[in-house]
Amino acid sequence: MILDKKGQSFSAGGKLFAVGGTAWCPWERDGELFCIIRAIRAEDNETPTAQCDFEEDGTKCLPLEALEPVSPSVPEETGKLYVLYYIYDGACDTSCRVLGVSGSKSVLIRKMLDDLEGDPSLKVNLICAAPYTDGDILRFSFEEMNGDGYLDYTIMPVSVYPGSVGA
Repeated sequence: MILDKKGQSFSAGGKLFAVGGTAWCPWERDGELFCIIRAIRAEDNETPTAQCDFEEDGTKCLPLEALEPVSPSVPEETGKLYVLYYIYDGACDTSCRVLGVSGSKSVLIRKMLDDLEGDPSLKVNLICAAPYTDGDILRFSFEEMNGDGYLDYTIMPVSVYPGSVGA
């Protein structure tokens, strides 16, 4: 079976792919990551494939298992949560990550304090603790007492969206 009309869809591996839809290929290292699916081929006893149009790299035929469908639109926001970001910049190391997500800034402040107390080798001085203009974003900046490292925690709101159908 060959699907080549815009809007036709095919489900594979719990994911819904559509002709004319966007997909990304996390393993495509020789060019672009995003493509438009121009056709889907699904034959009995064969791995389903898609004809993918990479703007600058041309057309490639890839197995659907190598692709991730991209939602055709962003659904309505269903709420907000707060995210605690951690950024460290030191003489020998730089790192950043999300330490937590919560509906409460207070819980994330406790997580920040536990993180600071969790590493006995880390000795810091608070240099800045301030909300941003709207008061919904909090920032805590520290400097290392026995080094030239800089540590920053930021708590900020993020929108929550439902998952897309078939993704």
